[in-house]
Amino acid sequence: MRTLGKVGLTLVTVLFLLQGAAEARTIQGQVVRTDTNAGLLVVREVGPELSEPMELEIPVLPETQLVGFQALEDLKADDEVSVETEEGAEGGVIKALSIERIESEPAVELE
Repeated sequence: MRTLGKVGLTLVTVLFLLQGAAEARTIQGQVVRTDTNAGLLVVREVGPELSEPMELEIPVLPETQLVGFQALEDLKADDEVSVETEEGAEGGVIKALSIERIESEPAVELE
């Protein structure tokens, strides 16, 4: 019986390691659209490491922390956001941990 327990524990450990560990990644970009029914945020990511902008579909769960707004429908196209995501070992987005709307500074008129 004891051997069977060790074998079972070993199998669970191997399966866990094969799945790969999740890691956090921050995505900076602009809102393309939201789908409140599906709990989805689509962001256009831009950055020096990208040769061209990339659209990412990010699942938003009830436990996702929202900063600077109250609900997903408050985000509008072209809003600047920073999204902390949890990703799988292969780099696919698993879910949004937090979403922060970045308020742009008002333009200052020069005299």
